[in-house]
Amino acid sequence: MTRYILQRLLQMIPVLLGVIILAFVLNEVAPGDPAVLLAGGESATPEAVAKIREELKLDDPFIVRFADYFKKMVTEGNIGTSYKTRQPVAVEVAHRFPQTFKMAAISAIFASIIGITLGVLSAIKQYTFLDNLISMFSLVGVSMPVFWSSLLGILFFSIHLRLLPSSGFYTWQHWLLPCFVIGTSMAASVVRMTRSSMLEVIRQDYIRTARAKGQSERVVIFKHALKNAMIPVVTNIGMHFGVLLGGAVIIETVFVIPGIGKYITDAIRNRDYPVVQGSVLVLALVTCCVNLGVDLLYAMIDPRIKSQYRGMAKFKKKKRGLTEGGIR
Repeated sequence: MTRYILQRLLQMIPVLLGVIILAFVLNEVAPGDPAVLLAGGESATPEAVAKIREELKLDDPFIVRFADYFKKMVTEGNIGTSYKTRQPVAVEVAHRFPQTFKMAAISAIFASIIGITLGVLSAIKQYTFLDNLISMFSLVGVSMPVFWSSLLGILFFSIHLRLLPSSGFYTWQHWLLPCFVIGTSMAASVVRMTRSSMLEVIRQDYIRTARAKGQSERVVIFKHALKNAMIPVVTNIGMHFGVLLGGAVIIETVFVIPGIGKYITDAIRNRDYPVVQGSVLVLALVTCCVNLGVDLLYAMIDPRIKSQYRGMAKFKKKKRGLTEGGIR
């Protein structure tokens, strides 16, 4: 298991390097000049624009700027400095990341509880009225755009009922509406995945054997069926959680949440390229770590995966010993 973790950590290096190169290339071909915006817009004088371009080293070739950025990142841990605020991107991201993480965690917990519960009910009550009702909920939740459900939530809960704030993310009242909107959309996807996986598992021979031995339906469903059906469900939840950690851009923009998603959106609008590059790099690193955590969670859910890792380690150790013995 330790070797597997180390291998996955080493595999992150080329992924992150590719993300850095891609972010640099996209910023290079993107329309607009940050020097013009910083100098005051279209009314700025050519002298002011040229001075800012020289100060920010925007006139240097692409390879020179990339090499300088990569060197500072490796040697100093510096992932860039904002053109607009002149603050290190790492500090700005660290200040905003807790808001995004809080929103993602609350939404994922809500979606997991609701989605798995409804998915199991839908599977064990297949083709009933309850199954059709849950399937309708999941279809609507997956199909409805998040920005539309966000606006409907603000219109109903904030404007008409005046129960919840329409913007910000400061108190638990501010958390409810955006987390409910994201959690509902995510829960719909979890419901569909749980139902599909459960229907596949409950038709297996070992489920019929457990029932034939006199096991109660609760034990059969929650101990035997659900545990073996959780791997694709965990994958689905992990993917959604990684996306939310990457910043639910639409949600943070609609609800004016000071998170990473809104930070990147404002940086793109202001042509603040170091912010975009540094933020994307951090998000790629976080997403890789989430995927690694999901892989490790597989071993906790399914002991066969853990035994497979141990078996591979023992086989390689035995093979290495036979090879060394043959050489001797």
